[in-house]
Amino acid sequence: MESETEEWRQVAIYYDQVAKTAEQRQYPAIARNLVARLPTDPDGFLFDLAVNAVRTSPYWDHPVLASFPPDEYAKMVFTASPEIQSRAIEVLHSRHSNRLVDSLLPEKPWIAKVKAELEKLMVTAKPMTRYRLGSLIARNLDPLLPEEETTTGT
Repeated sequence: MESETEEWRQVAIYYDQVAKTAEQRQYPAIARNLVARLPTDPDGFLFDLAVNAVRTSPYWDHPVLASFPPDEYAKMVFTASPEIQSRAIEVLHSRHSNRLVDSLLPEKPWIAKVKAELEKLMVTAKPMTRYRLGSLIARNLDPLLPEEETTTGT
């Protein structure tokens, strides 16, 4: 019953680990739900994933997107309207521009994969789409990635 005892600390640590594991098992379903909502509710997508002044963001510090297949995300972005393309890429910048959120570090390699997949798709795009996506990547994703991951070329 004493919170300062070693037994209490061990129980608390175990409970925290079990709770975190249970939460992480839900990430793929959460990510799929969020991405599915993006075309019809781009504001809700942003508000759920990035800190904002409108409402509480339940996943601002949870790397839920890292559990979503990066090639699927890239294909969704590529085939979306310009507004949705912008939101889908800008939300990544909003999430990761605060470099103090260590819990989001698992999403960094995912972002690099999304970028690479988008660049593959852009080769087949019409000039305006290629220009728009290239600009969105340069403004929003490149600043988030280490130098060697930004020079893959568009």
